[in-house]
Amino acid sequence: MVMGDDNEESVDLFFGSSVTGMFSLMFNGSIRINRFPGATAKGLGKGNANSKTIEHTLLCKYAHKPIRSVFWMFGSIDVKFSYFFKLCTAPDEELDPDAMMMGCAVKYMDFVRDMHNKVNAKTVVIGCEPNGAPPNKVYEQLLKYEIILDTPQNKNRVQEAVSLRHPDLLRLTFNDTLKHLCRVSGFIYMDIDDAILKPGALRLPPSQSIVQEEYADIIDTCVHLNWEANVVKYMPQLNAIGIDVSETLDLESTRKEYVVEKLQRPIKKKPRFARGVQDV
Repeated sequence: MVMGDDNEESVDLFFGSSVTGMFSLMFNGSIRINRFPGATAKGLGKGNANSKTIEHTLLCKYAHKPIRSVFWMFGSIDVKFSYFFKLCTAPDEELDPDAMMMGCAVKYMDFVRDMHNKVNAKTVVIGCEPNGAPPNKVYEQLLKYEIILDTPQNKNRVQEAVSLRHPDLLRLTFNDTLKHLCRVSGFIYMDIDDAILKPGALRLPPSQSIVQEEYADIIDTCVHLNWEANVVKYMPQLNAIGIDVSETLDLESTRKEYVVEKLQRPIKKKPRFARGVQDV
């Protein structure tokens, strides 16, 4: 197990896909963010390059620091894209979306458990956040993030799937599996669903987001939510497990910077198309 010098300040390590950058908004000297844009939970479960980098970071980069806690926040890509990717790229394959989500979560948690056994630290798993886009925008999201080709067949497949089953049910299956495995393993599980979802979210029409307006991103095809609004909702849970995060954050200015950058970002003239996200 990794042990640090008792005289050094302990660190809290966050590993996750792009959304983990949200925690860099907090004022806390112990937090170390390790972001893997485009990384999937499934990829970690398969022992891909990211999993090897994470293990090296835990065992080598922080070998001489006392690690107080390790946070895991992967799965956003898996629950928002992987089923629809398979639906369009393997249309003749019989797919069970819940089995896909459960299998992904189980393998991911196997990796988390393996890392826990190698590091003397508290393990925290953060559930996948909801999709801020309305269900009828899922196809547009898949195109924006270059997951599938824009074809009439793909559009029909995705729209039919969304009309038959609310896409957030994929996320709930994934997160429920994480919760169960956290209880079994003695890990901490956290999410902020209660704070950011609309009442009766899954019963809303497909033209409406399940996320309260102030927590959604300004562009409804963005896979992320409003970091500045959401990060505040994580504070009580972080404080409860011993990470002192400031409540006097300058989130207004960072939000303004983000909005300016987001609205002025040039649109690609020639999309790379769907090379796909790693291990979708």
